[in-house]
Amino acid sequence: MMASPAVAEDTAKKSQENACLVHEKMGSNNNIIVSDPTMINKQITKGVVRAKLNKRRHLVIPGAISSSYLDELMPPIVTDLFQPQTVTYNGGIANIKEWKISCYLEVMPGGIPCTNPHEGLKNHCSELLETCNRLFATWYKQQHACNDVTKTNNYKVDEEGNPIVHRLMTFITRYTPAPDENALLKHVDGA
Repeated sequence: MMASPAVAEDTAKKSQENACLVHEKMGSNNNIIVSDPTMINKQITKGVVRAKLNKRRHLVIPGAISSSYLDELMPPIVTDLFQPQTVTYNGGIANIKEWKISCYLEVMPGGIPCTNPHEGLKNHCSELLETCNRLFATWYKQQHACNDVTKTNNYKVDEEGNPIVHRLMTFITRYTPAPDENALLKHVDGA
């Protein structure tokens, strides 16, 4: 039995909507956050397949976040919001026990480093962070699309079947030419 053209078109549209996790999102300043959502979704799909063929799991999508959005987002971070927080690591980052060049937007409960998140900076970057969550969820769903269903059912999904993403540590680091501030040296996260 064949479905009517209207039913087939509706089914195809719903399938396309479910496959497309990244949607055009306007920032509070009316700048588009994601450059071209349709193209980004295609690049993620194509990129995941190519990466798997090359036995890689990571993917970089140049220009995924609109440069005009980032150009408007950055000045308040640089001029007002960025306030480095001193945190002490157990073994230190590359033998630097006190890290003084990062500002933390989110910290995981009981995690290292232990500092209070900078709420103003987190609020300023919230749209960008949520967009990055959607981009990551799109990549993750595509990355595991061909896997055994019993393995992929281990992650939680929202009402549309998209993976629910949680950030553990979110921070901005400012590098300067000063000693101990000029590079992220070799280290183990959480050490």
